[in-house]
Amino acid sequence: MYDKLEENKELATKLIDLMLTYSIKDSHIYLELLNKEAQFYQRRLITLETNKPFWFERKKMKEHNKEINKCESKLMTIYLKIEEEMDLIIKMNN
Repeated sequence: MYDKLEENKELATKLIDLMLTYSIKDSHIYLELLNKEAQFYQRRLITLETNKPFWFERKKMKEHNKEINKCESKLMTIYLKIEEEMDLIIKMNN
């Protein structure tokens, strides 16, 4: 009976290790996805700065500024998600 209990504990430990390994791999894939999304918004910001309307085009400038604020907000959200995911990976590694 004692051997069976030890065998079950060993099997449970291996199963937990396997689950953690795949969770960490999933987190790395999610981080890659977030990185691609961040790159998209960074490129969008560069494009917006390059194609900035003239100062006398007020309506276009308002829309332009709204789009910049939207991109910056999205980037901040993505960076927070990246931070949370990194914290999760660190916890899973310990």
